[in-house]
Amino acid sequence: PGRIMECVLVGNTAMHHIFLGLDPAGLAMAPYAPALARAWEAPARQMGLHFAQEAMLHWLPVKAGFVGADAVAVALAVEADRISEPTLILDLGTNGEMILAVEGRLFCCSTAAGPAFEGGHIKWGMRGAPGAVEKVRIEPDSLRPQIQTIGDMPPAGICGSGLVSLTAGLLAVGAVTPEGSFNQDLQSPRLRPGGQGFEYVLASSKETAMGQDLVFTAKDLSELQLAKAALQAGAMLMMQEAGVERLEQVILAGAFGNYLDPAEACALGMFPGIDKSRVSGAGNAAGAGALMALANRRHRIKAQELAADMRYLELSGHPDFQDCFVDCLVFPE
Repeated sequence: PGRIMECVLVGNTAMHHIFLGLDPAGLAMAPYAPALARAWEAPARQMGLHFAQEAMLHWLPVKAGFVGADAVAVALAVEADRISEPTLILDLGTNGEMILAVEGRLFCCSTAAGPAFEGGHIKWGMRGAPGAVEKVRIEPDSLRPQIQTIGDMPPAGICGSGLVSLTAGLLAVGAVTPEGSFNQDLQSPRLRPGGQGFEYVLASSKETAMGQDLVFTAKDLSELQLAKAALQAGAMLMMQEAGVERLEQVILAGAFGNYLDPAEACALGMFPGIDKSRVSGAGNAAGAGALMALANRRHRIKAQELAADMRYLELSGHPDFQDCFVDCLVFPE
């Protein structure tokens, strides 16, 4: 550590505030304004990091309470200001941070997608670790699943990409309706009443790592439906603000975006009016943007310009958000 001369940090606005010792209370109440938004730097040792004596620490700027320095780093990595065709850039997580790039104009927002995409609030949800179900294929007649787990381990839970894959598969075979409920008219031992309404049995207790049935409940389905609707509504309102009728491409950032199957995401209607062929992953774009800023001071200046140029939409107070959100709850036919 004593040989480190420069350090760049990015993260969401709450992480930013806690690291810098700023009071994050304002992020929890309207207007959700950060105590400090501009780029920040100080000697690393002043922040308790035992790097070289003269080492400097740099935080890229944050944009808003729920659009942090990580989103700014994503914009830097993909050169969002140089994208000409309407492009939606997403960093999917508990807060679905989104950027819409249109001919040099940048719009951004954050949707309260909830933790479903990271396995949170799901009965058997888990992070993308060994044993997590990441891919599912459903046989149309028997509703029997073909499961792929991370590390080819016995299933221990379902991660975000597995939830999207499972729901898209159940929707395709008619086991889930466009309104977001299980089709109780289907006769199958895989569909049964449970403690939280109907549920789908993904794996029996004999097959799982925890010795219990791995099930996907009606509540789980609702959590995913709410997350999908929040994302779709946020994107549509940014398009409305920008005067854009259709997207030409979608770029997915972050680990979840890397493992998400574009066809399955489009089958759920996560992105408005886009074909799977126009959806691509950018990997750890926040990390890539941080590396760019670490290696080149001009990129740090560029990050400040990008943050300043982004037009932020606060969806919680947007007059059309609630209606748009309700409309987006329906899955595509």
